[in-house]
Amino acid sequence: KQPQQQQQQSPPLVPPCRRCANPLPDTDNIDAADSAVFDSDEPRLRRLAPPPDRLLPGERLLHVGASSDGGAVALTNYRLLLIGACGRLSACLPAGILERPAVIADAPTAYLLNGGAAEPADSAAPTEAQPDDELADSRADAAKPGRREASRLLLASRTGRVPLRLGFPRPGDAAIWAERLDPAGPLACSSDRAGVGAALRCQADDRRFDLYAAELSREEFLAEQVRLGLISPGSSEPGQWRQAESPAGLCPSYPRLHILPAGLSDAELALSAKYRANGRFPSVVWRCSTTGAVLARSAQPLVGLAGLLGWRCEADEKLVRLLTPRPESKVLVADARPYSAALGNGTMGGGYERPEYYSGTEIEYLGLPNLHAVRNSFAAMRVLLSAAAPPQPATPACPGSGLVPVGGRVSLSPAELESTGWLQLVSSLLSGADRIAQVLTGEGRSVLVHCSDGWDRTPQLTCLSLLLCDPHYRTLAGFRLLLTREWLDFGHKFADRCGNSAGCVNSKTGFGSGGGGVGGSSAANSSSSSSERSPIFLQFLDCAHQLLAQFPQEFEFTDLLLRRLAVHCHSGLFPALAANTAAERAARGLSEQSLCPWHLLRLRGVANPRFSQQLQLLRPATAPSGLRFWREMYAPVPDPRLDWDCLDWDGLPADSDEAKLSELSSQLSQLSSSPRQPSSSDQPERRPEAAEEDSVLQQPPPPSPDGRIAVQS
Repeated sequence: KQPQQQQQQSPPLVPPCRRCANPLPDTDNIDAADSAVFDSDEPRLRRLAPPPDRLLPGERLLHVGASSDGGAVALTNYRLLLIGACGRLSACLPAGILERPAVIADAPTAYLLNGGAAEPADSAAPTEAQPDDELADSRADAAKPGRREASRLLLASRTGRVPLRLGFPRPGDAAIWAERLDPAGPLACSSDRAGVGAALRCQADDRRFDLYAAELSREEFLAEQVRLGLISPGSSEPGQWRQAESPAGLCPSYPRLHILPAGLSDAELALSAKYRANGRFPSVVWRCSTTGAVLARSAQPLVGLAGLLGWRCEADEKLVRLLTPRPESKVLVADARPYSAALGNGTMGGGYERPEYYSGTEIEYLGLPNLHAVRNSFAAMRVLLSAAAPPQPATPACPGSGLVPVGGRVSLSPAELESTGWLQLVSSLLSGADRIAQVLTGEGRSVLVHCSDGWDRTPQLTCLSLLLCDPHYRTLAGFRLLLTREWLDFGHKFADRCGNSAGCVNSKTGFGSGGGGVGGSSAANSSSSSSERSPIFLQFLDCAHQLLAQFPQEFEFTDLLLRRLAVHCHSGLFPALAANTAAERAARGLSEQSLCPWHLLRLRGVANPRFSQQLQLLRPATAPSGLRFWREMYAPVPDPRLDWDCLDWDGLPADSDEAKLSELSSQLSQLSSSPRQPSSSDQPERRPEAAEEDSVLQQPPPPSPDGRIAVQS
């Protein structure tokens, strides 16, 4: 009897997860005082809830519920976390990037008890009960043949990635979680995400990044102008250019410091600002060191119908004429719009530079469509990615079971991609930037770039052309300066374009409601209409991705930085990206109270280990056939190695491949700098699996026989 009594007193063994063989958690991660966050009193949810040490500083749990695969769904004030039945992290994404979830109902299905994807009910094999009674009971109903899946959510992302399905075991759970994840709901109006960023800033282990801000300081501005040769401190000789400070109220969406022709007075500058849309006068942003040509940006002139009667602005004409480095060379006015659009804007008060008034200029229309065409093309690509396909068989891996890609589409044909027009838009942008770069460096002529308002297509063209012209902007420091000046300082409408203003809903396109920002933007500068939504910045990042893919050694940063920038435009972790202008950020104190976006430079895998600049001017392939689908952004492959320890400091999965390449590069650098050259006997034997892994990282996947573009590798 004594051994039997001891056996009864011993704690029960914790059964392993049947999907990954990892032991199930046997301790509660959340205290009883926090029980209000749980959807039920099941002890299993307490064991699967994220422990406090896995949350970021300032992050707190809001809701924890059960998923249909036996795991848990956890929502914090910053992230949506999916946890497998064994306690391992299955998926992690910021809640701010989600569109309004849709409740869907599938055909009759039967879920295998090993937590795989759905299979048709009539073909489901009988399954045995789990050793864990709670886990088996929660799945018993779902495994009954012929039962219709009670509740499931379709989760679409603003970044365009393949939509995901999330299943729940009980009827009504999907509707409850759809309300919780609604970007226009209570979560959107909370300032807790800014609190997470502020707490992360206080605990940053590298204080150098606190020197970075969302705007360029006066010292940084002056240092860049000295590097470009636009100003010469200490020189007694008058130069062609001068530093000017924009008076308050002249242009609210512009920065305070500018470079202007020395022959232009402040009174003439004020007249030019009145003649340009939104007061956005021509401002010099770059100078070619070899030809002396400059790149300037502005908005369209306000010619209107009165231009037919001879209405003009001589001060604005003088400003444009003074941009040329030599009197005999003509200034190229690169109008990003089609000619028909520029002509049509004249009926609404806008227009273009009439050649009979702007002597010494040449106008060229680049034919880029407006933000509405970009939004429609992006929506068409998202619909293509979310197209339904036959259900996929069950997968034995534990991570990723909670979020199931819709239809499992893994490839897109060139004809399908062409039907969306997305790569054609990327091609047009790269072609326009290449044309501007050739005029600046090859022809030695100055260029004035503008579209209608000067804050969408204009920064796209100026940034891309400078990435082609100036190797400094391909470094980490230069890229930070370029994006800060061209996008943040010159007033790209991040709040409106990214939908960070509450109430931006478009059920037709699916480019859903806003709320990814912190508290929304001010009513004076942010429109609540969904017509303001458009992935302008994401389109620029896609173009930059094409340049990185064609010139991998010419950039000091990797593709990971571009993808993180696309995500954090909506995550709310960086409130500086939730405002339209520098004046708005200053009025709301967004630059001082939280993380600066350039803390992203601390991410693992951001630095390019293969960086070795050799080209001064880049000439990219711009035809759509020479561009690639950005599968890492729009159709990422779930990493089976994902776990809590694989998250970076921003709480999102680290790029393991980029981090591995950086680590290998660091090891090689240490070996090359070592004074002792190891002999062949000192070299460790290379494992075959390591060689195979390196080949996978370095070589692209071969094309399929039918010519389809692989999305999943």
